[in-house]
Amino acid sequence: MQWKTTGRPLPPQRPKWIYLVTGGLFIGTAYALVVRAMLELPASYVVAFTNSGIVLATLLSIGLLKEREQWLGRLTAAVIISCGLAILGLNLIG
Repeated sequence: MQWKTTGRPLPPQRPKWIYLVTGGLFIGTAYALVVRAMLELPASYVVAFTNSGIVLATLLSIGLLKEREQWLGRLTAAVIISCGLAILGLNLIG
């Protein structure tokens, strides 16, 4: 998208350093949590539960950022993913 819009592979301005540091910390923490979860659960469950981030990102984009393009399809997909995660969660409990 950046290339098509501006003809440049990089954005014209670099984000502020605080955003880069914050993003790096969140990504590092998320990775550490996934590795820790793999010690307790089978990898297939852990990888499946990482899809909860997709649901969260979808809900934030629709609700907070007011992205209305194909919102119903994205919300439907998020509900389907959530149902699958709920089934997995029930399988872990039972």
